[in-house]
Amino acid sequence: MTCLELLHGSKGFEYTPLEHAYDIRLFTLRHGRKSDILRGELSHVSLNDNPVYHALSYLWGDPTPVESVYIARRKLPVAANLAAALRNMRTKRKDIVVWIDALCIDQSDSLERSNQVQMMKSIYQGASLVRVWINEDVEPSSPACMKLGAFDEEVPYASTFVSDGIEFWTPIVPIFQNQYWSRVWVQQEILNASKLVVYCPRMTIRYEALVKFQDVTAEALWDCQAGNGLIADSDRWIAFLETFVSTFPSGRIDHSKVWSRSVEQTMLYEQGNLLTLLARAGGMSVIDERDRVYALMQLANDYWGGAIGVDYTLAVEAVFVSALRYHVHRHHTLDFLAYVKLEQDPTRAHSPSWLPKWSQRCSSPLSTPYWHESRQFRCLERPLSRDGTELRVQGMCVDHLGYAKKAPVENLGSVFDDKYVAEAAWVSLRCGVPEMDVVCERGADALPKAVCEVFGTHTADPYYAQERKYIFHALDRIRKLALREKHGDVDHRNREPAFLSTVDGPQLRACLSVRQTFEKGYFWPTRRLRLALLAAHIAGEGDEVWLILGCHVPVILRPAAFHGMYSVLGSADIPGFMKGEALAHLREPVRDGDWCGEYQIRRIDLV
Repeated sequence: MTCLELLHGSKGFEYTPLEHAYDIRLFTLRHGRKSDILRGELSHVSLNDNPVYHALSYLWGDPTPVESVYIARRKLPVAANLAAALRNMRTKRKDIVVWIDALCIDQSDSLERSNQVQMMKSIYQGASLVRVWINEDVEPSSPACMKLGAFDEEVPYASTFVSDGIEFWTPIVPIFQNQYWSRVWVQQEILNASKLVVYCPRMTIRYEALVKFQDVTAEALWDCQAGNGLIADSDRWIAFLETFVSTFPSGRIDHSKVWSRSVEQTMLYEQGNLLTLLARAGGMSVIDERDRVYALMQLANDYWGGAIGVDYTLAVEAVFVSALRYHVHRHHTLDFLAYVKLEQDPTRAHSPSWLPKWSQRCSSPLSTPYWHESRQFRCLERPLSRDGTELRVQGMCVDHLGYAKKAPVENLGSVFDDKYVAEAAWVSLRCGVPEMDVVCERGADALPKAVCEVFGTHTADPYYAQERKYIFHALDRIRKLALREKHGDVDHRNREPAFLSTVDGPQLRACLSVRQTFEKGYFWPTRRLRLALLAAHIAGEGDEVWLILGCHVPVILRPAAFHGMYSVLGSADIPGFMKGEALAHLREPVRDGDWCGEYQIRRIDLV
């Protein structure tokens, strides 16, 4: 058949319905020359019959159709990136059988789409090869591309990588900056593959080489950040290395051993539960927000197959609530409250305040998680209302937020200069909380001790013990200079020189932990003069600090219009409440009205 015959009189393509539960479609891409029209056939097969096929993992990109694939003389429109992948995949003499979501699923049929997504894990596990398509035309003959292609065959170290220079490695940067790596579905498709190969327009790369490359760049980045003096021009290297470490998917969900079947189960277990994966993948891209749950649930170590039904007729919020309902049923905890960070967002005006915004990268303000004793007490049975709008909890109000001038923490970027970090530590402590002097005056070591507890550096590990010592000393200097400035002994213009003159290099580098913590939230004094690190940017004086049974961190609540109802503003890190001190005398079964020291257990509704 000629191209002219294909073009004339061709009708739109119509799918034949799949008949059985484990049926899928496979696309046979017909061989041809580069300039030929794309054509092929769709066939129905059962996964139970172990068919032989490849699977394509790619970025949908702009969905506007720019070309058509001809199937049985009828055309099926495809977007630009898929058309490019098909042309790159096609050979001159041999047909290729491949599963491609855009072609093999009737995207207009919500029921079929739901059923096929439910089988996605099995589809990618069953493929003999997963083809990753990265539409970046890098020069394969460049020394960087050639060295990258053989990266898994050598044993390179960070020092040898850096010795090649930034300019040497620049040609391969587009591969790692491609938006493909930011897709949520990438995690499902790559982690379930038994064999992976990455294809660019003129270059093919073993996936093992890319993972080994990222391991080495991560090691080099750590060396730069640690400031051990082995890498010159470390600030420039940090910005360059973060290109590889942060954009490649194992920077979000570790799958460095994905190609090894022998460690597959261990690797998947290490991914964490569904709640952790949702938080870790926040900010990654999806076309349909419901796919944040559907793409990650089968990777979770706590997920039972079929426990969350795939249904594209449900509203996005209903899908998120179904994931939390499953988490509560499975673990009897309310840990997801640690990921709430309420902001002035008009798009969330009618959403429950206790529902994390999974489309953003969610993180608790904790540097290292404390699991206070309230997590050992189960939450109420079936705490979620039937319609998913209210959450009934048990807990106790232990404090209120005091007055503090709300000032955003400065954007410190990726600069790790010692003086800059020292100044940032000072500014973050002094500008964010004008009443900090009151907290400081509680004792000579009150502030350093409180902040060290916030950082979660209490551990038996000797390395962290030394780190804690450095942080403590640096923060103690900040405290003393703050008091001297208050009494007029130190002019604010001389605070940085005065600070630097008494703090050495290791102590200043330890302030990197301070910088990272400042970037996560706000320090805030409570009425009882505790130091709180808040994730909630809209919190204010009088908001209540609660310990909720089943949640591992304190949360900040604000009374709603109706009695007994509260809005969740966000989680908090408050020394004195992070290790279960306030719940030491609480015993099960916990009843409403019980007293725990000076605090009384109450049942409230979160809306």
